[in-house]
Amino acid sequence: MSVPNSILLATENFAKAAEISAVFSKLVGQKITILTLRDLDTVIEFPDEIGSSFCEIATAKALAAMTSSGLPSIGDDSGLCVDALEGAPGIKSRRWAGELNDDSARNAALIKALQPFPDKRTASFITCAALCIPGQKSVDAVGECRGTIVDVPRGENGFGYDPIFEVAGLGSTMAELTQAEKNSVSHRARAIGSLIAKLGWIDG
Repeated sequence: MSVPNSILLATENFAKAAEISAVFSKLVGQKITILTLRDLDTVIEFPDEIGSSFCEIATAKALAAMTSSGLPSIGDDSGLCVDALEGAPGIKSRRWAGELNDDSARNAALIKALQPFPDKRTASFITCAALCIPGQKSVDAVGECRGTIVDVPRGENGFGYDPIFEVAGLGSTMAELTQAEKNSVSHRARAIGSLIAKLGWIDG
C-alpha cells in the first residue's frame, strides 16, 4: 500500500493527535501531511462508540472520517484494562464512571474501585489504530503498555488515566513522562508503529 500525501486523524482529542503525528514523523521517511478535524471546513458526524472491541470502534471512526472527507483516515480507540476489575473499564473507559466526565473524577472513581484489591493493581493501556483509504480494505493494529495503578495521581502531562498509570519498569506514571518518552512506550505509539509497519511504510 503506497504512502498517501495526507492522512486525517479522526479525533477531537488534539493531545492524542500530537502524539500520533510525532510517531509518523519518526517512522515514515517521506513527508506526510497529518490533518486533524481542525483543518476541515465541514463537521464530521461520528457514530456512537458502539462495538465489542477497540478495533471495531476504531474502524468505525476511521470509516466515518474517510466517508465524509474523502481522505485516508486513521481512527483509534483506547482504554484502560485493569486486571482486578476483569478488564474494566476497557472499551468503556471514558464512560465507565457514569456521569463523571472529568479526568480527575474518573481517576478518583477508579482508585476507589480498587480499594478492595490492594495487592492486585496491574493493568494495561490498550489502543487499536485503524486506517481507511478510499477503495481499499481497512487495516488495523493493536498496541499495549503494561503497568500498575497508583493511589495518588502524579504528573502534569498526558490526559485521561495517565496520572494514575505507572509504566512497568520505569517507576513513572504516564503523565510524568515527556512526550518523547511517552512515544517510546505508550500503547498508542505502539499501535501506530505496528500499523505503519504492517502497511510497509517504515523508512528503512
